[in-house]
Amino acid sequence: MKIICLIFLSAIFISASKASKSEVIEIKSECLSETKTPIYTNASAGTFSHRAINALLKKETLLDESVFFYAQLEDTLRHASLTNGYAFIKLYEDPDQVVDLESALGLREYKIIKMISVIRMRNAMHLFQHKKALAEKIPLKKIASSPDLLKKTVNFIEKGKYLQIEVPGGSDEAARLLISKEFDLSTGIIGCPLLCEVFSDLSIVEKNIQDYSNNYEVYALVQVKKREQKVDIESTEREIISMTQEFQNKLSHQNDGYQVLILSDELPLLKKTSS
Repeated sequence: MKIICLIFLSAIFISASKASKSEVIEIKSECLSETKTPIYTNASAGTFSHRAINALLKKETLLDESVFFYAQLEDTLRHASLTNGYAFIKLYEDPDQVVDLESALGLREYKIIKMISVIRMRNAMHLFQHKKALAEKIPLKKIASSPDLLKKTVNFIEKGKYLQIEVPGGSDEAARLLISKEFDLSTGIIGCPLLCEVFSDLSIVEKNIQDYSNNYEVYALVQVKKREQKVDIESTEREIISMTQEFQNKLSHQNDGYQVLILSDELPLLKKTSS
């Protein structure tokens, strides 16, 4: 089926703390694909997983109806299996190449049968405040975010002597609590650059506040099937390592904002935009 796309390239330079500038290429398309094969991801809009799948699919900031968000990885894998769709999951955290624990746990009941593509992306962590707080010049006293993001921005938090508020639901949940006035206006949010696209009441006040510049994560678009018998977590970790071993070196030497490897031309969108 013929796909007509107008593609525009723009280069965005991101300056990270303790890092040299790196170039990120965004490809924006007015016509992305005519495929409606569903893609499922265990992420919320405005998170790093959202940003990663946007980069993979060459999307605008918000996703269309063929991509579905689920809070739990189990739901992501189950729907992908039942519909013969695709699951978008995190595989590794760099720089230590540690297999993502949540994915390893979820894949005890589901097996990856095919890898379509892989993306390695540097996570730029930004600080957000409510626009009303900025207008009223309310001093920043507290920082709210997921426990993981708070651990990765310790230097910034300690330097500002901010009170930390852990939000297990993630940065998007922290943003919702701020906007709904459950957090007061002296609270800032640490999260993905897309957060203010989803929550229009937020503004970026500090960019690239992560402790380390090589804060990368590796995601994959995969097909899965339900296992006949549940396996242990060590087995799923070995499977992930085995399936990704051949392209890990290619990813590990890439220093740009993100890198995409297309492993299958099965999805028309990826075949069209990866050339």
